[in-house]
Amino acid sequence: MEDRTLLTLAAIEDHSAREEILKRHIMDVDNVKYEEACKKFETIARHNIQGYYLVALPYKVGIFSAAMIGIISIPMVFHLPSVEWFNEFAVTTDHPEVRDLETPLEVGIWSWSWMEPPLGTMSFLFLCLQYIR
Repeated sequence: MEDRTLLTLAAIEDHSAREEILKRHIMDVDNVKYEEACKKFETIARHNIQGYYLVALPYKVGIFSAAMIGIISIPMVFHLPSVEWFNEFAVTTDHPEVRDLETPLEVGIWSWSWMEPPLGTMSFLFLCLQYIR
């Protein structure tokens, strides 16, 4: 493949074209054949991924945390035992009458008064963070 074609593909972020350009650069700088350049490229590629898990760890923790918070928020709004537990330990509002808590939607009406501010604030925060990105 011609150099011009490789450069065009690399400019549109074709990863394999970028690899090929680096292999050709290794051939030129080290004055070696293509097979040796490929071996050197593999050594470089292995070295580049060392420690990648540490770099990716904050992203993985953030994704896991967001998923867990999203999953936990559903029972914290609609599941009566979870709502009662949270109310007892964190909110301490008056418990409505039993007839007002017969369905998950009625439980949600009761819990929404204290769950809406943190859920709304977190939603807005994530929206702003996405916009910044």
